[in-house]
Amino acid sequence: MIDRFFRKRIDIYTPFGVVVIFLPSTLVWRGSAKSEVLLYVVGVMVVGIGALFRFWAARYCGKRLKHNDVKRFVTCGPYSVFRNPLYIANIMMTCGFLLFAQMWWLLPFFLFYAFLRHTLVVRREEKSLETEFGDEYRDYKRRVHRWLPSLFNFFRTEHKPLYRWRDVLRRESSYLLVASVALVFLFFKNNLLDVFV
Repeated sequence: MIDRFFRKRIDIYTPFGVVVIFLPSTLVWRGSAKSEVLLYVVGVMVVGIGALFRFWAARYCGKRLKHNDVKRFVTCGPYSVFRNPLYIANIMMTCGFLLFAQMWWLLPFFLFYAFLRHTLVVRREEKSLETEFGDEYRDYKRRVHRWLPSLFNFFRTEHKPLYRWRDVLRRESSYLLVASVALVFLFFKNNLLDVFV
């Protein structure tokens, strides 16, 4: 069970989610009305950009990676810019939620912990991919960075998505729904708790 917990990477987001849900933001920091509005706007934008990046990455991965029972790994689309675009997207979205929740002061802690934990997970995944794909994967690792963007690769790569946008939106609709509900919840939580704190 613990191995599954770590494999699902629940431990990366859960502690920060619990803090955001149960800690009134005004107990730690009370900004001006302008700064609160700014954090709401920037938070929504970062969540939105992260979600779009996640949807874009989802167009290039999934069950269709097998062709005639031969496994492949993706090197095009966002995978030509980052080796782990889904992780980057999830980290971006969580940063947006922290901003929206008026808990910007948690960002350094979250980023440190998220990149540390994801790096441990990614190292294990990369060993597995090196074993499975050998030099082909090692060459990909040399061209595309794990966390920093490799923008020039994007323009040198032919991009063939596996899924249409419509299919991705259908597949990712639960994430979209949860993100929307979370933003509405956080907005009401912060504004209702202001009356009591």
